[in-house]
Amino acid sequence: MCAKRHILKTNWSRGEVRDDIISLTSKNDGSRIMENVLCLIGGGITRRGGFKFLQNLGTTATGLKLFSLDIGNKNFICIFKNTQFTIYSVKSNGDIDNKEGEFTSPYTDAEVQGVQWVKHKYDIYFAHPSRTPHILKYDGSSFSFNALTIKSYPQYQFDGKTNTNAWGGSHGFPRTVTVYENRLWFAGTKDINNGVWASKVGDFSEFTSGTNDDDPIAIYIDIGDSLITDLYSGRHIQLFTTKSEHICPVRGVTYKNVSFPKQSSYGSKIDLRPVNLTGRTLFCQNNSSILRNFVYSDAEQSYVSDTMSAYSDTLQNPVDMDFFRSTNNKISNLLFCINSNGTLAVLNLFSVISDNGSLMERKSWTRWTTNGSFRQCTVLNNRLYVLVRRTYQGNNHIFLELYDPDSYTDSHYTFSNINSINSGLDSLEGQQVTVVADKIVYPNLIVNAGGVGQFITALRKEVEIGYAFAFKVQSLPVALPIRRVRILSFQFILKETEDLYVTYEDEQYDVIKNQFKFTLGKVEDPYNGQIKVGVLGYTETCQFILSQDRPLPVTILAVESEIVINY
Repeated sequence: MCAKRHILKTNWSRGEVRDDIISLTSKNDGSRIMENVLCLIGGGITRRGGFKFLQNLGTTATGLKLFSLDIGNKNFICIFKNTQFTIYSVKSNGDIDNKEGEFTSPYTDAEVQGVQWVKHKYDIYFAHPSRTPHILKYDGSSFSFNALTIKSYPQYQFDGKTNTNAWGGSHGFPRTVTVYENRLWFAGTKDINNGVWASKVGDFSEFTSGTNDDDPIAIYIDIGDSLITDLYSGRHIQLFTTKSEHICPVRGVTYKNVSFPKQSSYGSKIDLRPVNLTGRTLFCQNNSSILRNFVYSDAEQSYVSDTMSAYSDTLQNPVDMDFFRSTNNKISNLLFCINSNGTLAVLNLFSVISDNGSLMERKSWTRWTTNGSFRQCTVLNNRLYVLVRRTYQGNNHIFLELYDPDSYTDSHYTFSNINSINSGLDSLEGQQVTVVADKIVYPNLIVNAGGVGQFITALRKEVEIGYAFAFKVQSLPVALPIRRVRILSFQFILKETEDLYVTYEDEQYDVIKNQFKFTLGKVEDPYNGQIKVGVLGYTETCQFILSQDRPLPVTILAVESEIVINY
């Protein structure tokens, strides 16, 4: 006797899920591997876009710091590397324009990862535990970068008797900086690990304490042997250490009412700044790969630090992160985290309506890989910029690249109305690349003398050339009523899809060609709707792998497996 049963994979709203997760809900809503995809708000998945080549920054050692600025309706990309600080202006389309400033930097190769900064009006203030605070000033047309002028320092009795400057020289300098209630705040030095100092209101050069409410503030909080890692200006001023999280609960902070009571006891990672999204602060737990959400809880009447990465192991010792805020109803809010292994962990955050009508937040992780390794990231006007280490003429170089959601390849160039490329591909020299010309793919071309020559006879209107990257989704095992079952077919609900394969029990099936008869060199319209693919073989897990042969669009809304169970 046989009975048919359908297993419907309705969505991927939990993203990548670890093998050891027992929750059936998580397994039905996630996959073991989700590589180079984005989760859609409705639960489907789509292939990520590519990265556009912008700039070859040359060879470098370990030290890099990338950040962006929006000042007076002008946009800038800023890069620290060994004793050098460079600022580029950005065009309206996101491309790099001119080099607006290049300065000698006090930060060495080993120090740049520890640079912290905060923007206030047209000024940017920098802190580092080994260097005096600096300021970047913009007058509307040009930049200047200098040590911050401090008229009066906070005082401290290192010997218990004599007042001396709290920071400077062998005592070290503040590790972190922020602006809150029109005061410039610094915290944590080598010799005063628990010190917090705020300037006079409206005067960021005065730090010697006084007796008026607007006078500078100095407080030494009880944190034991832990180190202050960050100050963050949010609903309250927040303070993070290597072992705990604190806030100053009052508004209108003065030397009389300032305090930093502990809120939670996890600790924040050094040199990885928290990011904020609509009233909550996301930080990475110290000595771990756990992302936490520091937010005020009405139920607890205090701040709590819930985990944001409980189901997934996609986050691996992150070294940089930034946030993209959704601007449409398809793509969710995205947190980009650069892992130390060179992958890019992407957290998709969106809300769904549960069966009982309540609002639930879904947290889905996916991982992005490339031909090289991601090193740093920043988001400017909802555009993602990355520093990527790639091979160039036999050496490792750092490339500045821009995420393009409508492209197909990485580190790519674009051209119009051509059928050959004989120059202009310098950063791809000697590399194997892929050309996508009016959605026809020409793979495995080698760049020689800056070009690939003629790749087709007829002119092509839109041509992109770069590194192809893998799209891969591997499902989690499914709990079955008996040991082995037979899958008859997979049914896909697709949108704007041009290339897709499903692998089941080591057999690969072409989903799209199952529907069309292809003509060589002809572009077929993207497929929308349902496709049923018959398969053969028995399974103990019902696992399958989704992949592509060509770097073309794919969006999958759901997969249904038709199973025969023999009782």
